[in-house]
Amino acid sequence: MRVYVTPAWRRGLFMLGCAALGVGASIVIPLVTRAIIDGPIRHGDRGRIYPMFSLALGLGIAEGGFIFARRWVQIRAVLQVERQIRGDLYGHLQRLPVAFHDRWQTGQLLSRATTDLSTIRRFFGFGAIFLVINFLQCVAVMILLMALNFWLGLFVAVTSVPVVWLGKRFGHGYADVSRRIQDQQGDLATLVEEAATGIR
Repeated sequence: MRVYVTPAWRRGLFMLGCAALGVGASIVIPLVTRAIIDGPIRHGDRGRIYPMFSLALGLGIAEGGFIFARRWVQIRAVLQVERQIRGDLYGHLQRLPVAFHDRWQTGQLLSRATTDLSTIRRFFGFGAIFLVINFLQCVAVMILLMALNFWLGLFVAVTSVPVVWLGKRFGHGYADVSRRIQDQQGDLATLVEEAATGIR
């Protein structure tokens, strides 16, 4: 996979940077809201509300802009990687001897050539980026919570442990179910292909 991903490393860094900036803006917006409530609203100073409101609005627009830029670059980068993998896979399948295709079910090959590549595309487009971003976001929010209220931050940190454990447990179960569904899709594609060939 490194051969296909390496040419797009600049776009990957750009997407990662846009995602990080977008998450940073989303974290700062609640702090600005807190400052508005504890400051101008609490003291009745309406003149200071508008600049701070403009700041929150600007952060929201910036977050949307970063999301748009990330998705715009992501579409081209991920589709390019998928196109290269798909082209090499199809070329390899066409170079294989006929005996190989006699041994393998056509439906399984079609399922792997479509479903598996779509999974790879989604991982590189979303999973790999947000795996890093969500981890950094959780750490940043946890530190911020402890800085604002230590006991509240500690409570959130402790209660997140069973959530992480349940998530990992669900992930293992989901992986097994997903694998079985993939195999069943391949079997179904084989039956459809054989039925269509028989009808012809």
